[in-house]
Amino acid sequence: MPQQIVLVPLPQGAPAFPGERTQRPLHHIGIEVAAEDFDAESDRLRSLGLEVRFGDHPFLAVKGMYVDDPDGNEVELIASKSEGVQAGGSSPAPKP
Repeated sequence: MPQQIVLVPLPQGAPAFPGERTQRPLHHIGIEVAAEDFDAESDRLRSLGLEVRFGDHPFLAVKGMYVDDPDGNEVELIASKSEGVQAGGSSPAPKP
């Protein structure tokens, strides 16, 4: 069975989801991807026209990328940092 996150629309008559991100009850959604798939997934998301942002995780040894879904929710994709790869998929400068 594949891992799934199922998002459903608000029921009819429910209050509108806040447009301002800071007012939303959900900060972001985090999904793990395999380290070997990280760069390819970044390329795939860009090819779909999404803006891909990169950042260092504050307390985990992972590399992360962020995209916004069509409703403006932030989705984080993280992968374990592999030896020789930095956040954003770039290789570090060689050690002297």
